Amino acid sequence: MPVVTPQGLAGRIWTVGTHWSKVLLIVDASSSVNAVVQSTRATGVIQGGPSTNLTDNNLLMKYVPQGDAIKVGDTILTSGLGGNFPKRIVIGQVIDVHKRDNELFQEATIKPTVDFARLEFVLIMKRFTPSDITSEPTETPTAAPTPTKTPTAVK
Repeated sequence: MPVVTPQGLAGRIWTVGTHWSKVLLIVDASSSVNAVVQSTRATGVIQGGPSTNLTDNNLLMKYVPQGDAIKVGDTILTSGLGGNFPKRIVIGQVIDVHKRDNELFQEATIKPTVDFARLEFVLIMKRFTPSDITSEPTETPTAAPTPTKTPTAVK
């Protein structure tokens, strides 16, 4: 289940008990979230950094194709791909872009909108059902039936 604040995405439920749950924050190094740049629709994957200091917890957006536009100041949202998070939850803002001519992908440093050093209350999205795209039935397109003319009686 996604965990959000009024500022944006905080993480996801990792472990549950009878009256408690543990949250994997998006700033954790083992976290990853499919994301999209709001203005250009460029996609990538947000990963937490190795920092253990909650006041300096920037994220890294990886696997953004070189040809896609991404610039400082862009807003990053959840893409909904993979079915783990709903679409369009704010993640953060681009503060730096790393392009290398010899690489297939570019990367961006993202400042999360959630202040994890002052995080007190969160909302767990209980009604969100993650979708498993591997088990969803795929409809096979079929040709529409062609209308046939029926003879009409003339009186």
